[in-house]
Amino acid sequence: MTDTYYSSYEEMQQLYKKNGVTIEKHFAQDGMAPMFHGTVDSWNEEQFETWYQYHLSVCEEKSMIDMSNHVVVIGRKG
Repeated sequence: MTDTYYSSYEEMQQLYKKNGVTIEKHFAQDGMAPMFHGTVDSWNEEQFETWYQYHLSVCEEKSMIDMSNHVVVIGRKG
């Protein structure tokens, strides 16, 4: 059995702040990709590059972070 915990953008921000960590980057790792159920893997190089550039342009938006299955938070202590 695997336990899963979901947290919101605000929860993550508060947790880091409470522990004296400054967030350097906070972004959606997969963003909307799960909505495409594997079609991302079938795209040619040009299609993938278009998707990749789009993802980079929106991955730090709060709405993308909240809907993403996985996020990355990079912080600095102190």
